[in-house]
Amino acid sequence: MTLYYPDVSNYQGSMPLAPNTVACFAKASEGTSYKDPYYAHFKAEAARVGALFGGYHFLHAGNAAAQAANCFAAVGRGVPVMIDHEPTTGSNPTVAD
Repeated sequence: MTLYYPDVSNYQGSMPLAPNTVACFAKASEGTSYKDPYYAHFKAEAARVGALFGGYHFLHAGNAAAQAANCFAAVGRGVPVMIDHEPTTGSNPTVAD
């Protein structure tokens, strides 16, 4: 079975989730210091519609320990997390990151 679900971040603003949303992953953090200001909004939206919820960290190259700490500070315990890996100007993360 394939499930399609939204991957959201501050780019969607305070968009409400549709009542039939099955799951939602929201950007929680990026690099060593950025925390997405809309993460809590989407976590609350997922709870409102009964959707499974998880966060994601936008990975930059280098300083994996500081990035993990930043992600944990944004997400906390008990929330599934995935990594978003995309090369950007000045950063091309590898498996080592």
